[in-house]
Amino acid sequence: MFPELLTEEFSPARPLPKYLRLARKDVRMYEGQMEELTKLRRLLNKRRRGAGERLTENTLIRLAIDFLLANKAQLRGFSEDELRANLGLPDRELPMEWEDEL
Repeated sequence: MFPELLTEEFSPARPLPKYLRLARKDVRMYEGQMEELTKLRRLLNKRRRGAGERLTENTLIRLAIDFLLANKAQLRGFSEDELRANLGLPDRELPMEWEDEL
């Protein structure tokens, strides 16, 4: 897995934290995507009122990837614009706006 992270402080009785068991991948986002993702994360964490695990932007990105992969058979297109249109997503030139409540 990540042998460089396995030290004496971690053992089977004390497994690595979740974030250290995941692969790292940097991603470039459109302007405003990170801000909107942060707003969504805050809204969802506010709704949970302390129940369950704390949600992060990375949590939401992983869920979005899983959703996309689970629906890959429906994807049609050869460019980002074509795939975006196929998914019914707005043109990226237009700013994405979120409702205060989902």
